[in-house]
Amino acid sequence: MRFRFALSAVGAVLSSAVMLGGSITPTVAQSVEFRGTATVTAKSKACSQNGWVVGEKTKANMRYRPPRLGSNGKTTKIALFYPYWATSYVLETGVLGKSFKPVHAYGMSAAPYPYANGAEVRVTSLTPSVVTPSTKTVKIKGEVRGFDEMADCVVTFAATLKPR
Repeated sequence: MRFRFALSAVGAVLSSAVMLGGSITPTVAQSVEFRGTATVTAKSKACSQNGWVVGEKTKANMRYRPPRLGSNGKTTKIALFYPYWATSYVLETGVLGKSFKPVHAYGMSAAPYPYANGAEVRVTSLTPSVVTPSTKTVKIKGEVRGFDEMADCVVTFAATLKPR
């Protein structure tokens, strides 16, 4: 009897909430992402094969999703967006650190494509060293080896990012 009464009380509360314009939705974790501007500060000579000017600094919009925050899962994602081309790097598990790690690399121009040669990424500096959902600013520096699908093209980047 108590069980039936408890269910009736719960039903009445839920019905009242819905009739008063409320809704009952589960709390869903959102992805934690930081966005901002990155500057590619250095390029190796091999980068000139695809038209990158060695010694010229280039700017791109950047998105960074650290692992294990919100609904991000175990992957680390970094993407750079230029006016006519974009590139994305995904580390399937873990965090990027001082050593190069192989990543899944993708490009997007007229159509998306995976890098045939793969790529490696490392983060040489991350401030703060531990990023949380409440972090207000992320400063990240790193390198990409295999940039723009060229195995010997290495670029250095630096970015200042804010929460989405």
